[in-house]
Amino acid sequence: MPTHALLLYVEPNPVLRRLGAAILGDVYTVVSVASIDDSDGGYEPEVIVLDLSNVAGARGTWGVLTRRWPTVPVVVVTTAAAERNIDMLRALGPVAVVVKPFVPDALRQAVAEAVSIR
Repeated sequence: MPTHALLLYVEPNPVLRRLGAAILGDVYTVVSVASIDDSDGGYEPEVIVLDLSNVAGARGTWGVLTRRWPTVPVVVVTTAAAERNIDMLRALGPVAVVVKPFVPDALRQAVAEAVSIR
């Protein structure tokens, strides 16, 4: 049964968006959107799970997100597995960076950590 914790899951791929929501939906209330622009911002999520596989645009996306929700912890998921990319993503300040493909428990653990610091 979902808890009261509201997660915003931002993933452009519809299949992966549904998968992420399914992985987390048994514990959390999940709102899934393709981009931050698709979120109406009429709520304050407890945690944001954000796909940042497009490392080139990561800083801009991060800036939009942190202006809208400056205090919400973020878990980044990415396909950009090169060490320099992971280092750059970590420098932005997320609670965790989870590399795709991931095992469901890795995502659950990262989100639980983010919820616990909120």
